[in-house]
Amino acid sequence: MSLSQSTLPSGQNLLHISNDASAAIISLFGGQLLSWIPSDQKEVIYVSDLAIFDGETPIRGGIPICWPWFGNVENRQAHGFVRNTVWEVAQLVDESNYSKVVLNCVHRHPEFEGLLLSVIYEIGETLSIQLVTQNVSPSPFTITEALHTYLKVSNIANITVGGLSNCKYFDKLTANFHSEPSTKFQFSQETDRIYSTSSAQIVYDSDRKLIIEKEGSADTVVWNPWVERSKAIKDLDSNSYFDFLCIEAANILNPIVINSQQQHVISQRITVESF
Repeated sequence: MSLSQSTLPSGQNLLHISNDASAAIISLFGGQLLSWIPSDQKEVIYVSDLAIFDGETPIRGGIPICWPWFGNVENRQAHGFVRNTVWEVAQLVDESNYSKVVLNCVHRHPEFEGLLLSVIYEIGETLSIQLVTQNVSPSPFTITEALHTYLKVSNIANITVGGLSNCKYFDKLTANFHSEPSTKFQFSQETDRIYSTSSAQIVYDSDRKLIIEKEGSADTVVWNPWVERSKAIKDLDSNSYFDFLCIEAANILNPIVINSQQQHVISQRITVESF
């Protein structure tokens, strides 16, 4: 078991975690996990080969934290302001088959000054992420959020997703609501959907399945940019869409209201099972 830190040429600091159950890498810039490899498994988390590590640009891949808003908001940075701010280490626990990392977001946006934000990573046989928002102000706050998880897959053509059957979803590409049929979902084109569900999803690949459970989340985002959208994204190769999909625990369709002196926790847990 080990914990170490490295620094990229840009000055970005990375935490390297290794125990008997798995290994992981976390970037303090963005407070986001970049890698998780369970013992006797392949990489689970996808990071683009063209990801920009300049200490300013949000990192394409890993598990970006979208907070305190999700998506594009007029005159605001997409997906909130914490994806490209530096977080600080609040706690490290390192045991033989389990590691815990707690990070605090120290950047305070004037509009959200009354909120404190922490992320807790528990790294072992499973990967658990908890995003904790505390309201220390005398007034309520309303937020939207997502754990924008990029999952590495063998080929998007091999993938089916269970746990979405009969769910209502908002299609961001058509701006309409639909209902998923009672079958496992497969990808054949650009997909950008917000499913209204608190259930777990299962990603079936050619030789393993990824079980993605969540709590404190009423929505699940499913995203793959496909070829034309990939070409338009500067930090994705045009063929990158073959290699990943995003399954994101989120609260978007019904924003979360956090009352004074209360907290809200959204969490996601990933388990890998080989066939």
